[in-house]
Amino acid sequence: IYDDYLKNLKKSIEDKNIETLSKYALKFEGALNALFAIESKKFAYKLKMKGRRNDTEGIDELFIKFKEAVEKFNNELKVFVDNL
Repeated sequence: IYDDYLKNLKKSIEDKNIETLSKYALKFEGALNALFAIESKKFAYKLKMKGRRNDTEGIDELFIKFKEAVEKFNNELKVFVDNL
């Protein structure tokens, strides 16, 4: 599911499709909130709000920061699980 959502979010940004940007950013925001991935959630929220405001300025950079934050969180989570 993660890969599909990420692919769809990336496509929304590339296509400047505000409607689907907001939709997929909201899905990520909810999932990341449940996992306490604060930094990742922050970028998902910013993307969601860009979509709701029909504002495409800076969404490419926000997506890069979002993806980096998610990857960092995934790595931290993996280390945590490996040390259980």
